Amino acid sequence: MGIPSTQLYPIHHLDGQECFPGDFVVSGAANIEENQQLKHREYGVVQRVDHHGRTAIVHWYRTYTSADEPVPQMLNESEMSVYDLKDHPDFQYRPGTVVIRVANFTGEDANCTAGQVIDNFPTGRVKVWWVDGHTSMCWPQDLYKASN
Repeated sequence: MGIPSTQLYPIHHLDGQECFPGDFVVSGAANIEENQQLKHREYGVVQRVDHHGRTAIVHWYRTYTSADEPVPQMLNESEMSVYDLKDHPDFQYRPGTVVIRVANFTGEDANCTAGQVIDNFPTGRVKVWWVDGHTSMCWPQDLYKASN
């Protein structure tokens, strides 16, 4: 990918607060917010991480509710302590995860119902390899994790 090895840092100790670009997260304070109806639809996508400073730049989104415009709404960008972030309870996609498409059946993806995750991207999308052999980018709410 063109990254000089001198710019890479070894991670010696992974713990529950480690996150990486493309990870889906929720705010650890989300359960104490006043408007639970809207807050349960909000999620973050990690953009960059300062592993030494234990902070992350996160883009915050709200899931879409209309099939007419199936694109999550970007709310804002914020720098947060990794201690204030939690893994998203539903969007737990990792390479190799088997998924079922549950929404947004459009275009060449109209017949794509099952596939395998290739990777998550900081754009907030998940790249999936479908059983028919082609790949596409999906929003996390379009998918359901079929395996553990």
